[in-house]
Amino acid sequence: MIGYVANFRDEHPEAPVEVCYCLKHEQAELFRHVINESFDDYDKITWRMQVTSEGNFLLFFDEDMFNQYDLTNILEEILKVDFNNK
Repeated sequence: MIGYVANFRDEHPEAPVEVCYCLKHEQAELFRHVINESFDDYDKITWRMQVTSEGNFLLFFDEDMFNQYDLTNILEEILKVDFNNK
């Protein structure tokens, strides 16, 4: 599955809720580029990343930060890019 996966929370009570998206390699690179170009050094977006067995990237974002920077719109635009026609 590429795109929004789910919201997650570790089992301990202080753990933040995380939003997870699954991206292909090209999409993950484009996302990183867009973030670096769109936000100042003081406002850098952070995320945790895992690579799946298929070579896709799971990006986990703190839910509060995800909503604060409205990353849904950025990720949805990236998911629309057709890398096969480039």
